[in-house]
Amino acid sequence: RLRDWTSLEQITAQEWLTRTCGERAFNIIWKPLLVFKFGERYSQAPATYLWSRVKRQSTTRQGRSRKEVLAYVRGGFKVIIGRLAEEVRRLGGVIATDTKVDAIVAEDGRARGLSIKGELQSFDKVVCTIPVTQFLNLLDPQILGNDYRSNEIFYQGVVCTLVVLRERLSRYYWIPVVDSEASFSGILETTNLIR
Repeated sequence: RLRDWTSLEQITAQEWLTRTCGERAFNIIWKPLLVFKFGERYSQAPATYLWSRVKRQSTTRQGRSRKEVLAYVRGGFKVIIGRLAEEVRRLGGVIATDTKVDAIVAEDGRARGLSIKGELQSFDKVVCTIPVTQFLNLLDPQILGNDYRSNEIFYQGVVCTLVVLRERLSRYYWIPVVDSEASFSGILETTNLIR
């Protein structure tokens, strides 16, 4: 078991897996999964990405039986986000929905607020969680400095299909599909979480 991910920072998932599992296992099992996730850039996928995914999934198995144990919040993310919004408001925060941000306003190299409908809304901090390509449209690129290269960030689209079944498909949460002829990469079985 590899506990320290820092040794993987400078190598790709392909290098790590080929060294660890062998070339045949990489080509049969891991390459199809990486191709589904990263497309033609699969060979550039960082080993740290794969390590973190495997590490996270390994924490779902408990006890001697190594039975998979997962949780589901009744009501899903809507409940979590609703509770978070309640707490923000309780602490005096304001949440503005359906509000278009024109720009992130910066001074002296720091974000100072947002421009909304031509008006400055000042804030101590600005947290932005939109894709980098959209983020760059809101910010003066000089703020990021000369070392920042946005052309090295690539996105790949994903389609997730939700199918509701009367009976569970399997007893496992995740079923990877490694057949290179398949048009999907896996099945997430959430029926087991909501029953």
